[in-house]
Amino acid sequence: MPADKAKQAEVATRRAQAVQLRLAGATLDEIGKALKYDGRTPESIRANVSKDLTRALAKARGEVTAAAAELIEVELQRLDRVQRGLWTAATQGDTKAVGAFLGIHDRRVRLLGLIEENIRLRGELVAEVQVTPDVAALITAAKQRQAAQLAQLQQQEGGGS
Repeated sequence: MPADKAKQAEVATRRAQAVQLRLAGATLDEIGKALKYDGRTPESIRANVSKDLTRALAKARGEVTAAAAELIEVELQRLDRVQRGLWTAATQGDTKAVGAFLGIHDRRVRLLGLIEENIRLRGELVAEVQVTPDVAALITAAKQRQAAQLAQLQQQEGGGS
């Protein structure tokens, strides 16, 4: 098992070095030579370097995606808190509270990337939504949380009357 961990650490280090060399402008051949990549031919060495770079970038993208998803969740929770504070006034017709509520709603829609509008040459307005699995999970969680809050508010308003 320790040999596996040592090998994983070695691969991670090599990939990080390969990324740094590529950022510095090194070619695949130069990276292969500098980091002593295995391969019988220059093509196989380039392929191995390319594979390492691709895997390193995919891992980094995954880490960024996870961090971004966490940040989105924190921001949604903040919006929820503010929205809860406005809910009663907004539902009773307070126009300032309604405006603030709509601002929160707009912020939530933009944060979740729910609506991206493109104007076509003919002037048609078309909504294009591209949802990644991470964003879809966040949307589902937000909808469930919103439905639960609405039910709770309706129950409070019904019980208080």
